[in-house]
Amino acid sequence: MNNNMSDKSEIAQKKAMLNELNKGVPGKAVIKKHFRVSRKFIVIISILFVMMAVAVVVFFSSRTEFEYTISGNKATITRYKGNDTNVVIPSRILWFEVTAIGDRIFFDRAEITNVYIPDSIITIGNGAFLWCTGLTEINIPDSVISIGHGAFSRCTGLTSLVIPGNVQMLGLGAFSFCSGLTDLTIEYGVKEIASSAFSNCYGLSNVVIPDSVTMIGAEAFMDCTGLSDVNLGNSIEFIGGQAFSGCTSLIEITIPASVKQIEVAAFSRCTNLERAFFEGDAPVVDHNSYVFNNSAPSFMIYHRSGANGWTNPWNGYPTAVSFIS
Repeated sequence: MNNNMSDKSEIAQKKAMLNELNKGVPGKAVIKKHFRVSRKFIVIISILFVMMAVAVVVFFSSRTEFEYTISGNKATITRYKGNDTNVVIPSRILWFEVTAIGDRIFFDRAEITNVYIPDSIITIGNGAFLWCTGLTEINIPDSVISIGHGAFSRCTGLTSLVIPGNVQMLGLGAFSFCSGLTDLTIEYGVKEIASSAFSNCYGLSNVVIPDSVTMIGAEAFMDCTGLSDVNLGNSIEFIGGQAFSGCTSLIEITIPASVKQIEVAAFSRCTNLERAFFEGDAPVVDHNSYVFNNSAPSFMIYHRSGANGWTNPWNGYPTAVSFIS
């Protein structure tokens, strides 16, 4: 009898516990307990992740050849610490995309002969490769839109160069005094040739300015003494002061009809220049601006019949009608 009662009591307790479980009372307690544990676990994991990330940054920063700064998710290289003659600029450092080469980071590194620039680079800073006299080869990818002032100035070993059409800003003196440069290609898309951009590039013998260019800055090709063949594009409107001054190998030049203004001494000191062919109306020049000062003794300007603004002489230079089509 007592055993039966005990069994019934135990069964009743189990039913009561089952009812409580169905009501969710113990379940809520278990969930709250596990939630507290999970939240602590997440905090611990987050702290560990941050510590690991910092450790990775410190690890790579101590071993990489480059120092850099971060803005958003982009990296700018600010210093090169290596000693390689062939330098490969990375497209990424850690998880940051490298988009800029900073100012003067390869300044006077004469031992560098070749630099690979990845197509993640958008900006090349001022003087980035200034005085890298041993540099013989450089690739500028289509991604680059800005080349800073003096970026490759005095890279006397550089022999060949292509300026991509996407370049929107070509800095002052960007390639000045690259005396070994013999092969220059300026791709269609470039709109301006900056002042002194290629001045004193003695090795250049010919240059083709694409039809996309509208302005040639002051002294852009000044003292390029080997320059004997210049092809000016049909969209050029402005030629700056002394742009081709001192190009002593130049014998003749054709000025397209698009040119509206020529600044002072643009073709002065071209001592072997004998002929200038103008395909359009006479451009605007300052009075006595010495555009063709110190040209060859036999220098003559030729213009098309019916073109406006021409006189003989024109600003002190003899002119004649050209019958060349």
